Amino acid sequence: MKKIAVIFLVALTVSSCALLQFFEQRIAVRNCKWDFVDARAHSFGLTNMKVDLQISAMNPNTVDVVIDRLDLMLFINDRQTVKADFAGTTIGINRTKTLTTTLTLPYVTVGMAIIDIIRKKQPVKYRLDGTVYINTRIGTFSFPVTIYESK
Repeated sequence: MKKIAVIFLVALTVSSCALLQFFEQRIAVRNCKWDFVDARAHSFGLTNMKVDLQISAMNPNTVDVVIDRLDLMLFINDRQTVKADFAGTTIGINRTKTLTTTLTLPYVTVGMAIIDIIRKKQPVKYRLDGTVYINTRIGTFSFPVTIYESK
């Protein structure tokens, strides 16, 4: 009977450690340093163009960072323009990883932001706000991150 209890306690301890590491790797994304790397326009069509967007994430943590999903929203002068989705990835300890996605940018959306800039005679300000998603057995949790904000 004592052997069963010991085996049960060892199994419980091991599974608890694995669960703790699972959450630690996903919560550690809050400490990452984010930066805008590049945006390249291409594939110009009649109603839209495509833009390859690159951002970098630096992991200063003592554990790997696991990102299950990252959604970004591009704002031009506080006007929401387009959403970018990034697939899941892992960023090693003290490593920087570049994440890339392709956006489809409708001319109407960009045009409205430009009209707003001309009308208000303001300098152009860009902001990339994101939402990081953490998948668990009990559901998906999310929290906001700001990737980039121009001065």
